[in-house]
Amino acid sequence: MAEMSNPVDVMGRELPYSQEAELAVIGSALTNPHSVAESVEILKPTDFYFPQNKEIFSVILDLFNENSAIDFITVSNKLSQSDKLEAVGGIAYLRNAATNVPTTRHVTYYSQIIKEKSVLRTLIKSAGDISDMAYGQNDKVERIVDQAEQLIFDVTSSNNK
Repeated sequence: MAEMSNPVDVMGRELPYSQEAELAVIGSALTNPHSVAESVEILKPTDFYFPQNKEIFSVILDLFNENSAIDFITVSNKLSQSDKLEAVGGIAYLRNAATNVPTTRHVTYYSQIIKEKSVLRTLIKSAGDISDMAYGQNDKVERIVDQAEQLIFDVTSSNNK
């Protein structure tokens, strides 16, 4: 199974994420294709923290957009065709996600957890960018404030979508 490291920010603190929710969304898609429509309304691949989950969800989204069947076999086949199956942890990782999903009925809730964690990570990154701008003092204060406001606006507007 693919190794998942603990995410940390530049301050050495753990970034917000939910490995369980990410695996539950993927497992839901692999075992109940009807759950995919619910998760794609809320999530995009970049909302996932772990690279292998981003890649798997990206394949699920591609299959969904192609109106193709979505299950363990079609996802693993598409990953294999693009030489990404082993990079995401192989068949064992997909099987683990498919067999350990608590229930597919709560995929919307799992998706919302992932989205919330993604927004928090984006907010943390934006706060770091704002801090860098303020410490850098390379611009007028008004411009730094405008850029900071834009960064925060971008975070809130992406969350409202």
